[in-house]
Amino acid sequence: MVLTNGAEQALFGNVVMLRLLELLFDLPPAIDALLPPALTSAAQGWSDLQAQLGSVDPAAVTPYLGHYANPDLGEVTLALREEVLIFAASGFSSELRPQIDADGTVVDYRFVDPPIARYTPSLTVTLQEGADGGPQLALTTPGDVGEGELVYPFAPVGATATPAP
Repeated sequence: MVLTNGAEQALFGNVVMLRLLELLFDLPPAIDALLPPALTSAAQGWSDLQAQLGSVDPAAVTPYLGHYANPDLGEVTLALREEVLIFAASGFSSELRPQIDADGTVVDYRFVDPPIARYTPSLTVTLQEGADGGPQLALTTPGDVGEGELVYPFAPVGATATPAP
Protein backbone atom coordinates (compact mmCIF):
# COMPACT_ATOMS: atom_id res chain seq x y z
CA MET A 1 0.00 0.00 0.00
CA VAL A 2 2.96 2.36 0.36
CA LEU A 3 3.04 2.84 -3.40
CA THR A 4 -0.53 4.17 -3.41
CA ASN A 5 -0.25 6.63 -0.53
CA GLY A 6 -0.14 9.96 -2.38
CA ALA A 7 -1.37 11.72 -5.52
CA GLU A 8 1.33 10.51 -7.88
CA GLN A 9 1.39 7.10 -6.23
CA ALA A 10 -2.40 6.91 -6.50
CA LEU A 11 -2.02 7.58 -10.23
CA PHE A 12 0.42 4.65 -10.41
CA GLY A 13 -1.92 2.43 -8.38
CA ASN A 14 -4.90 3.32 -10.56
CA VAL A 15 -2.95 2.59 -13.73
CA VAL A 16 -1.84 -0.80 -12.41
CA MET A 17 -5.37 -1.64 -11.26
CA LEU A 18 -6.94 -0.64 -14.59
CA ARG A 19 -4.31 -2.56 -16.56
CA LEU A 20 -4.92 -5.65 -14.42
CA LEU A 21 -8.66 -5.35 -15.08
CA GLU A 22 -7.96 -5.05 -18.81
CA LEU A 23 -5.88 -8.23 -18.69
CA LEU A 24 -8.32 -10.10 -16.44
CA PHE A 25 -11.32 -9.34 -18.66
CA ASP A 26 -9.40 -9.49 -21.96
CA LEU A 27 -10.12 -5.82 -22.73
CA PRO A 28 -8.14 -3.67 -25.15
CA PRO A 29 -5.29 -1.71 -23.44
CA ALA A 30 -7.07 1.67 -23.17
CA ILE A 31 -5.09 2.82 -20.14
CA ASP A 32 -1.89 2.95 -22.18
CA ALA A 33 -3.18 5.97 -24.12
CA LEU A 34 -4.34 7.80 -20.98
CA LEU A 35 -1.09 7.57 -19.04
CA PRO A 36 1.19 9.97 -21.01
CA PRO A 37 -1.21 12.96 -20.78
CA ALA A 38 -1.70 12.31 -17.06
CA LEU A 39 2.05 12.24 -16.47
CA THR A 40 2.52 15.40 -18.55
CA SER A 41 -0.18 17.16 -16.53
CA ALA A 42 1.42 16.07 -13.25
CA ALA A 43 4.84 17.33 -14.37
CA GLN A 44 3.37 20.68 -15.47
CA GLY A 45 1.51 21.05 -12.17
CA TRP A 46 4.72 20.42 -10.21
CA SER A 47 6.59 22.92 -12.38
CA ASP A 48 3.87 25.54 -11.85
CA LEU A 49 4.00 25.04 -8.08
CA GLN A 50 7.81 25.28 -7.96
CA ALA A 51 7.57 28.65 -9.73
CA GLN A 52 5.50 29.92 -6.77
CA LEU A 53 7.97 28.79 -4.10
CA GLY A 54 10.40 31.22 -2.52
CA SER A 55 13.35 30.97 -0.17
CA VAL A 56 12.95 30.63 3.57
CA ASP A 57 13.44 33.85 5.54
CA PRO A 58 15.26 32.72 8.71
CA ALA A 59 14.08 35.77 10.68
CA ALA A 60 10.45 35.05 9.82
CA VAL A 61 10.53 31.38 10.82
CA THR A 62 12.83 31.49 13.87
CA PRO A 63 10.00 32.34 16.34
CA TYR A 64 8.23 29.15 15.20
CA LEU A 65 11.11 26.69 15.50
CA GLY A 66 10.65 23.95 18.05
CA HIS A 67 8.44 21.09 19.11
CA TYR A 68 4.67 21.05 18.67
CA ALA A 69 1.82 18.63 19.34
CA ASN A 70 -1.67 17.95 18.07
CA PRO A 71 -3.96 15.58 20.02
CA ASP A 72 -4.91 13.67 16.84
CA LEU A 73 -1.62 13.67 14.93
CA GLY A 74 1.02 13.64 17.65
CA GLU A 75 4.28 15.59 17.85
CA VAL A 76 6.25 17.38 15.15
CA THR A 77 9.43 19.42 15.10
CA LEU A 78 10.16 22.48 13.00
CA ALA A 79 13.89 23.13 12.58
CA LEU A 80 16.12 25.38 10.50
CA ARG A 81 19.33 23.82 9.19
CA GLU A 82 21.55 25.95 6.95
CA GLU A 83 18.54 28.05 5.84
CA VAL A 84 16.48 24.94 5.04
CA LEU A 85 13.22 24.64 6.98
CA ILE A 86 12.65 21.04 8.07
CA PHE A 87 9.35 19.52 9.23
CA ALA A 88 9.90 16.26 11.11
CA ALA A 89 7.29 13.83 12.41
CA SER A 90 7.08 10.13 13.20
CA GLY A 91 10.40 9.14 11.69
CA PHE A 92 10.30 11.18 8.50
CA SER A 93 11.35 14.69 7.64
CA SER A 94 10.67 16.91 4.67
CA GLU A 95 11.81 20.35 3.53
CA LEU A 96 9.28 23.19 3.62
CA ARG A 97 9.46 26.22 1.34
CA PRO A 98 7.18 29.25 1.35
CA GLN A 99 4.50 29.53 -1.31
CA ILE A 100 4.47 33.17 -2.39
CA ASP A 101 1.46 34.98 -3.89
CA ALA A 102 1.63 37.61 -6.65
CA ASP A 103 2.39 40.50 -4.24
CA GLY A 104 5.23 38.62 -2.54
CA THR A 105 3.34 37.58 0.60
CA VAL A 106 3.92 34.14 2.09
CA VAL A 107 0.65 32.21 1.77
CA ASP A 108 1.79 29.01 3.47
CA TYR A 109 4.63 26.51 3.41
CA ARG A 110 4.70 23.53 1.05
CA PHE A 111 6.50 20.22 1.34
CA VAL A 112 9.03 20.02 -1.49
CA ASP A 113 10.54 16.56 -1.22
CA PRO A 114 9.33 13.02 -0.58
CA PRO A 115 7.41 11.56 1.02
CA ILE A 116 4.79 14.31 0.94
CA ALA A 117 5.63 16.67 -1.95
CA ARG A 118 3.26 16.82 -4.89
CA TYR A 119 1.72 19.39 -7.16
CA THR A 120 -1.87 18.69 -6.24
CA PRO A 121 -3.40 20.62 -3.36
CA SER A 122 -2.22 18.61 -0.44
CA LEU A 123 -0.70 19.24 2.94
CA THR A 124 0.33 22.78 3.71
CA VAL A 125 1.83 24.26 6.85
CA THR A 126 0.90 27.68 8.18
CA LEU A 127 2.91 29.51 10.82
CA GLN A 128 0.61 31.76 12.82
CA GLU A 129 0.00 33.39 16.15
CA GLY A 130 -2.07 31.23 18.48
CA ALA A 131 -4.98 32.42 20.61
CA ASP A 132 -2.54 33.00 23.47
CA GLY A 133 -0.29 35.17 21.30
CA GLY A 134 2.38 32.48 21.09
CA PRO A 135 3.56 30.55 18.04
CA GLN A 136 1.28 27.99 16.47
CA LEU A 137 1.66 25.66 13.53
CA ALA A 138 -1.31 24.50 11.45
CA LEU A 139 -1.35 21.57 9.05
CA THR A 140 -4.07 21.82 6.39
CA THR A 141 -5.25 19.13 4.00
CA PRO A 142 -8.21 18.87 1.63
CA GLY A 143 -11.10 16.95 3.15
CA ASP A 144 -13.40 14.55 1.38
CA VAL A 145 -15.60 15.84 -1.44
CA GLY A 146 -18.00 18.45 -0.05
CA GLU A 147 -16.19 18.51 3.28
CA GLY A 148 -13.80 21.41 2.74
CA GLU A 149 -10.35 21.68 4.25
CA LEU A 150 -9.28 19.96 7.43
CA VAL A 151 -7.09 22.11 9.67
CA TYR A 152 -4.99 20.57 12.43
CA PRO A 153 -3.55 23.17 14.84
CA PHE A 154 -0.34 22.24 16.64
CA ALA A 155 0.45 23.91 19.95
CA PRO A 156 3.99 24.32 21.28
CA VAL A 157 5.17 21.59 23.61
CA GLY A 158 5.78 23.41 26.88
CA ALA A 159 5.16 27.12 27.44
CA THR A 160 6.67 28.13 24.09
CA ALA A 161 8.32 26.45 21.17
CA THR A 162 12.06 26.19 21.56
CA PRO A 163 14.46 26.27 18.65
CA ALA A 164 15.45 22.80 17.57
CA PRO A 165 19.15 21.98 17.20
